Amino acid sequence: MDAPGVDEGRDGAFARVAEVVQEAMHHAVFVRGDDGLGRWSPHPAAGLRLPLHAVAQRAADLLADPRRLTVRACPGKDCGWLFLDTAGRRRWCSLGVCGRAEAEGAPSAKGAS
Repeated sequence: MDAPGVDEGRDGAFARVAEVVQEAMHHAVFVRGDDGLGRWSPHPAAGLRLPLHAVAQRAADLLADPRRLTVRACPGKDCGWLFLDTAGRRRWCSLGVCGRAEAEGAPSAKGAS
């Protein structure tokens, strides 16, 4: 069970994202991608809000996808990256970066006495 107030915080966060997504979609254009599939894209006339609109649209895609339940935060020192852990076995955003740094900083089982 979540701590008291967690649902309210999630609802508030979702509402804020929804607000920005709705603004972004109001200014979106439907375009054909290089793969031939249609997709919504921020309108270039969005100006300085274009990056915000692009991120909002991708956030909406993720929130509408069941894979959102597999989002994990990397525990690497000073990392903060988020990643999808669809297999349920991943720990790091990148084994070659954060995972290796953790392994190099930890004593090996062989070297422990």
